[in-house]
Amino acid sequence: MDRLAQEMRCSLCFDLFDDPHSLPCQHSFCHECILGCFRVTSVMQCPLCKAPTWRRQVTQNHTLAAIVQAFREVAP
Repeated sequence: MDRLAQEMRCSLCFDLFDDPHSLPCQHSFCHECILGCFRVTSVMQCPLCKAPTWRRQVTQNHTLAAIVQAFREVAP
């Protein structure tokens, strides 16, 4: 379970994803985390791989959101 929990954490805030959104490079972050990152750095790129992106390309990851919700329901 610990390994699974690690994979469901945002690499910006280190908490379980809250409203996960994905970039075109397929990296995912909490919606507020990625928007905050864009505001702070004013650089439109993935914080992990540095792939360029546009704000309109940030899309909600419904599948990841459902997985995180299911994990929260069964995790101690």
